[in-house]
Amino acid sequence: MAVPALVVLLVWAPLVKRYHVRAARITEDIVQQARQSPPDSVLSALNQLRLLKLGPDMKAGLLAVAEELRRERADLAGYPPTKIGYPPVSMGIPSDPRDLRNVPPVWQPFFLVPRMLLDAYNATGRDQYLLTARDLIVTWGRHERRAMLPTGYLWNDLAIAARIGVLTEFWRLYRHHPVYQPAVAKAVLEQVDRGAKLLSKEGLFTFNTTHGVMQNLALLHVRVAFPMLPDAQHYMELGLARLRDQIPFWIDQEGAVLEHSAEYQAWGLQSMAMACRYLTLLHLTIPEEWRWKLERAEQVVAALRRPDETMPTFGDTDGASDNGPLVAVFDSQGRCVTLRQRPNWVPERSVSLFAVAGEAVWWDGLADWPNGKNLRQSVIQWSYYPGHAHKHADEMSVLMWAGGQLWWTNVGYWQYQMAGRSETESWDGGNAPHLVQESAKSARRTSLLSFGWSDHLGVVDLERRGPGEYVARRQVVHVRPDVWLIVDHVTGNGTVKTTTTWTTSPDVGLERGKILGSYVLAARRRPIGLRTFIFGSPTPAIEEFEGSPSPFAGWHVVDGSPRPAPAIVIEQPAQDSWSIVVWSLQGSQVDSTRFLTNPHVLSWKNPDDWNVELGRELAVREVERQQGRITVRDARRRVIETLELTRAPDVTVQVARINAAFAKAQGAYRTYDDLLPRRRKVTVLLLVVLLTQELFFSFIRRRYNDYHRGLRVFNLVGWMGVGCWLVFWFLKG
Repeated sequence: MAVPALVVLLVWAPLVKRYHVRAARITEDIVQQARQSPPDSVLSALNQLRLLKLGPDMKAGLLAVAEELRRERADLAGYPPTKIGYPPVSMGIPSDPRDLRNVPPVWQPFFLVPRMLLDAYNATGRDQYLLTARDLIVTWGRHERRAMLPTGYLWNDLAIAARIGVLTEFWRLYRHHPVYQPAVAKAVLEQVDRGAKLLSKEGLFTFNTTHGVMQNLALLHVRVAFPMLPDAQHYMELGLARLRDQIPFWIDQEGAVLEHSAEYQAWGLQSMAMACRYLTLLHLTIPEEWRWKLERAEQVVAALRRPDETMPTFGDTDGASDNGPLVAVFDSQGRCVTLRQRPNWVPERSVSLFAVAGEAVWWDGLADWPNGKNLRQSVIQWSYYPGHAHKHADEMSVLMWAGGQLWWTNVGYWQYQMAGRSETESWDGGNAPHLVQESAKSARRTSLLSFGWSDHLGVVDLERRGPGEYVARRQVVHVRPDVWLIVDHVTGNGTVKTTTTWTTSPDVGLERGKILGSYVLAARRRPIGLRTFIFGSPTPAIEEFEGSPSPFAGWHVVDGSPRPAPAIVIEQPAQDSWSIVVWSLQGSQVDSTRFLTNPHVLSWKNPDDWNVELGRELAVREVERQQGRITVRDARRRVIETLELTRAPDVTVQVARINAAFAKAQGAYRTYDDLLPRRRKVTVLLLVVLLTQELFFSFIRRRYNDYHRGLRVFNLVGWMGVGCWLVFWFLKG
């Protein structure tokens, strides 16, 4: 029995060892130093440097939420509402970690409840908020210290980093409070040191994402807030070394955060600003490259951010509005003296092309900012850096916001623990052309072929190759300010089909027009509409969906919650087929029963030679492409403008440098897969095998005792072989 038991132990021992840390011994001298330094002014400055945006920003809203928390009810935007079971202050510090049993996994490790309670205490000075936060923090610390396996978000990288900041703020408020207890102080400092050791541990550093950056920021945070901890200097040096390795592939020379997401562009900007602030608090010089990239990252966010405080929902981006990232403020000596909200986010120019990152942003009507009525934003993205985080299969997606209304979008940031996450990450979550049932991890490469911009036109020409023989070409032509053409052409194996899902906003109504392929989109809160025409060769099959789980279509995420939204799915054979979508924004609601002239193709030779008539209702009647030239004509076929397209810049060298920096970090910071589901299944299977074999040997011992010993020896050899196979191959993360 010892050998099978050893095999089961070997299944779990590597995982236990991976997360095992021993906090530093917190002496009375360390506690007393922590009560005196650093000064409250420094700890107050650290409270600004938050790794999670939590709770309402208005004081009234904050207090309302805090009162709900004390009544054991949690309902915070972006998180599932829940009933929280924790002991009231009158019970003192709970001794049983099971008192946290009713707090759901997504709430516990991120310290959402203590953070809100501490904010409420700062706003009101009412002790019950601080004391309830104390009880929860101490209870959680006891629970976390006793845990052996990384269940849920217990040791999630971002959760640990977020806890460091909450513990710091609690310590600032508690260390001189009349209810101060030495046992609580020791428990808090031990939690901080345990967290820092987990963030530092080899194999637990998520180098390829902003989460890894936040791990490093938390290590710098520990050095500023708790310099008396024995390993505080090591934490700082490690955090800085890791940041120096990450930044070359995390933010490119254009300032784009290479995580395939508008929201993580904003998070990246704020994280970079926080890094500069930490260096100033540590009395270290901020590298010139950091400031240079920070300035450009701010310009990228400004290009993406709309006056309604939303961001284009490509990649892991929520469709809700927010206050935006904090930006760094520098003094004349180059020190980062504070972070602040930027007064406005007016884009610096009408057209932004980030060729290395793979994004283009067009604006119309910037002179009227922030009046959304005359503003138009078009976002085209084709970014794909394999191995980098938060990637959705959405290359060549087009997102359009106009007249203060979101019209065409991707699904957005579907939470990881919710059903539908995998579909969102795949092609059905975006509006790019793709093969039916194509994998999100298909082998492919997308490149910018050419582009152009003028007073009347904006053009981007993209091409995706792969998987296999599949080639998709997408041309986005914007006839400024209110007409868009999306020209798609695909080739590939004649037996497969290509498809595109066009998703609009939950705030938009979709109605089919009288003409085949025509639709009217009506904004429910604004007197504007959008005419849409879809046509192609061969004639595409078109279906409408709203909130459909299978097939997955018709969803948009706002405030962390998926909301049903109208969507149009088109499908064609993937063999020299083309489709054209025409959008025309109207200044008033559009009557879908009104007879309209259907846009149609006057000629089509190939993707570089075509001519489309837009319809008699539009001032621009005709759009033509001849090789590298786009021409628009009016109703009398007079040329309004001819735009010569510019060949895409060669970004091979820049991309190679980014990939080389990523590969270097990948070799230096190896990560491991915990394989928790696999370990559980293996354990159950081993126990079943053990029980079955013991029944078998019981039978053998009674009937064929002479063979019992030999079979036992053979069985033990088998168990040892299985153990080696599990440890060195099957369960090697």
